[in-house]
Amino acid sequence: MIRHYLKIARRHIFRFRTHYSISTLGLYLGLSSFLLILCYLIPSFTFDRFHNDVERIFRLNVLVDMQGQTSKFAASAIRLAPEIKQQIPHVEHAVRFRNTSGQIVFADEVWDENMILFADSSFFEVFNFPVSGDERAKLLKDPTGIVITQSMAAKYFPGNDPIGKILEIQLNDGAHSLTINGVVEDPPFTSSIQFDFVAPMQLIESTFRQQYTSLSPGLFTYLKLGSKQQVTQAKENLHRYTQTHFPEDVQDVLQLELQPMTELHYANGYQFDAGRKGNQATDIGLLVLAFLTLLSSVANYVNLTSALGLKETRATAIHQILGSSRANLFTLSIIEASMLLTVVMSLSVLTVWLSFTPLMQWLGLDFPWSDLPVSPVYFLLVVFLTILLCCNIEPMVRLYRYKLADGLRDHIGGTMGRWSLRKVFVAGQLVVTIFFLCAAWIVYDQLTYMQNKDLGFAENGRIMVELGSPAVMDQIDGFVQSLRSFPEVKNASLSISPIHGTHTQANFTLAADSLDQTRLMDINYVDEYFMETLGVPLLAGRDFSGRFPNDLREQSLIINRAALEAFGWKDPQRALGEVVVKTARDTSEATIIGVIDDYHSQSLHNSIAPMIWQIRPGAPVNILTVNVNAPFNKSLDRIETEWNSVFETVSFDYIFLDETLDNLYRSEQQAGWFVRLIAMILLVITCGGLYCMMLFMVEEKQSEIGIRKILGASVEQLIVYLNRQNMLLLIMGCVLGVPLSLYAADKWLQQFAYRIEINYVHVFLACLVCGLLTLLSVSLLTWRAANKHPVETLREE
Repeated sequence: MIRHYLKIARRHIFRFRTHYSISTLGLYLGLSSFLLILCYLIPSFTFDRFHNDVERIFRLNVLVDMQGQTSKFAASAIRLAPEIKQQIPHVEHAVRFRNTSGQIVFADEVWDENMILFADSSFFEVFNFPVSGDERAKLLKDPTGIVITQSMAAKYFPGNDPIGKILEIQLNDGAHSLTINGVVEDPPFTSSIQFDFVAPMQLIESTFRQQYTSLSPGLFTYLKLGSKQQVTQAKENLHRYTQTHFPEDVQDVLQLELQPMTELHYANGYQFDAGRKGNQATDIGLLVLAFLTLLSSVANYVNLTSALGLKETRATAIHQILGSSRANLFTLSIIEASMLLTVVMSLSVLTVWLSFTPLMQWLGLDFPWSDLPVSPVYFLLVVFLTILLCCNIEPMVRLYRYKLADGLRDHIGGTMGRWSLRKVFVAGQLVVTIFFLCAAWIVYDQLTYMQNKDLGFAENGRIMVELGSPAVMDQIDGFVQSLRSFPEVKNASLSISPIHGTHTQANFTLAADSLDQTRLMDINYVDEYFMETLGVPLLAGRDFSGRFPNDLREQSLIINRAALEAFGWKDPQRALGEVVVKTARDTSEATIIGVIDDYHSQSLHNSIAPMIWQIRPGAPVNILTVNVNAPFNKSLDRIETEWNSVFETVSFDYIFLDETLDNLYRSEQQAGWFVRLIAMILLVITCGGLYCMMLFMVEEKQSEIGIRKILGASVEQLIVYLNRQNMLLLIMGCVLGVPLSLYAADKWLQQFAYRIEINYVHVFLACLVCGLLTLLSVSLLTWRAANKHPVETLREE
């Protein structure tokens, strides 16, 4: 019996191979796009969720409110964790950690490592990183122990068991010999916490200040509650703790916040937060796009099968006369859909499987296929059955309502009624297509604006080198002096922070103001060559210079325009010579010597913040910025040779500043690429749906076309007549799709502090492109029908 059904289904598919080819192509494109977008989104939606009881883990953030301006910090003071663990009964574990760089010495070799994490002994009790060796609770209790990742074990001890081996770690206070007590799996890509080594917090604990307001250099505190139902009580107790333990002058400006670990990936705007970040609005938009693409392709297939079913009403009547029941006919419909869907699903899975690794690499995502949170087989089975059900609902309803007399009377029976189901499907496809065409154009405009916007400094030809090794600090000043004498180097500068990124903050007050008029501003400690190296222009005053002793004694400041306005001035000349009181570790006074124009120290998502630059003798330097001459390869080789001769044990690792800036908008660029690609796919699917609908309409109206030609209708009139309903559908798509796209685009643009004004010309062009392509897809068909000889048409009827 099944063999008989398969034979009938195969013959039916072959008979209408053109129609099925168009619909299955659309289904293949829609399903492939759906699966690829899901593969891209799964890492973001599953970030940090591999930890056991992740709903009970929270990061302790600090909110600082100064003069109505709230700054958010992912870091907290070192003393908070033990005090909160003791004072708040709902806290089961409290763990602190900090990721830093250092040197590892083993077998007379020195390795420069940037991912050394110092953590409390409860680290592996809070976080579920799989480990081998001692029990999880004991791994970090030994102050002379260390845990390394599997990749570091393979690097230092290839083919050998690292447990019990000794590594020496070089820190600012000297060398420490540590015994390897355990090996942990490498943190997955979907982890906000990344590390290569985990060492005891005791090794660096003395470097932190004990004040509640001490948030630098970025120590993180995580709390694990007894149950997720205790969150409200824990927040209340945390507020009560701040009111009883914080000094009175701190209580009004500093608050503690519990942030669920499951939300960290999408939590932007927190200073010192170095975890991988995503854009929730963009990801949700892509998820909606994936489902709409799949829905559009399924609707296109249902549209075709509906038209074919109505066209075959006479064949259905003959099947019933010969003894076929409704159940037999419905089984035949399911087998036919299953055959086509199996082919489509197989091709889609093959496409995704072949393109998954290259796509992840191109997108910069280190996410292997094996890390998918659910079994692909079960997921694909659910998708298959869901699509199969959707494709057979309409045939089931049609067969249930089918009457034998109607099938014998009229094999088509007015199937192209004014508001038929197929027209509704095609209209919906046009709405979705126009929506995403307009949205894709607006996204492209915003991305182009971000790429071309003047950031206020020169990024081309600048490289940045992170300075974390203690071996570098002693000789870095002499190294930079020698760099400036090279013909391959235009200039070089040392600073505590790069020109672009997170900066430390301090309170600033004008000497003439009262202390309650303090302003919280970003500050970057630099040298006298910083502005020149980065090409930052002055609005008024002068740059730092070694010819002025006060500049080198922490007694001079340069401010930006935002700081100028924060102090209440409009004219840059007005600020020159003003005395400013800075309150950070201590209180000091300095004079404003220069004003620079605003530059974007963070992404275009954020407004430009008030910022101060100062030369601070003895301040630690973390970043070396070098302005190199072209050709860059030759210049970099020269710099690396000099580096290796001075710092023999430290590798020369650098990154171009423009590459860093490109990475800021990687998620938006990736989303823009997906939106443009899917918009084109939706356009193909919609054109295919229109073509199939027009094909059946032309077959239905053959006799009417012939009669109209006999009565004198011209070819042009017939083409307009046949395309009239397509034009109505296009107008409907524009009327509904354009406002929806403008609303969604406006919401997406709201996340950027600096954004474009929507170009309505581009919106009109998107509609025009969609209209022309959809009409062209059916014009040949209507032209052939209008040119067909009426005698031939009537003979066929």
